[in-house]
Amino acid sequence: MTSYPSRRVLLGLFALLLLCGAASETGRITPADRKRLQAPTLRLSTKTAEIPEQVRKAFAALVHQPVFEMAEPTQPFQATDDIAPGPPLPGRRLIFAASDEGLCVIHYERGGIAHVYEIMAFALSKGAPPELAWSALTRGKLEDLEALRKAVAEDKMRPGEVRYW
Repeated sequence: MTSYPSRRVLLGLFALLLLCGAASETGRITPADRKRLQAPTLRLSTKTAEIPEQVRKAFAALVHQPVFEMAEPTQPFQATDDIAPGPPLPGRRLIFAASDEGLCVIHYERGGIAHVYEIMAFALSKGAPPELAWSALTRGKLEDLEALRKAVAEDKMRPGEVRYW
């Protein structure tokens, strides 16, 4: 006897396809941000606590977290969809962040069904909450700020998706 997927499973897959197909890019990296990424004023951070608090709050809101949750670069995180016994692990792990007075870039890896490397960039201005300026997916882990600068200069990243981080 042949087994067929249930109607609920098929509807769920269809909805996921629609969502993915409808997601447009957040925004390409502007020439001003390309220039800013090359500036020596960017401060490198390798600890989540070093990411500005308002950016952490904005990030958490975008990814639908009640509070900012991201593993430190050397800590374990939920890299796959196979949930191990023990306390729950964060679904994302920081690789690095870089910021100055006008921009904060967070490069991190996200686990789950697909292990991906992502970047979110927030525009910063005094007296205003951080706003997502652009997001991108990379083909792999960018080890440091110089690798990010090279990936941007060589257009080695693709725009991220609006609804799925």
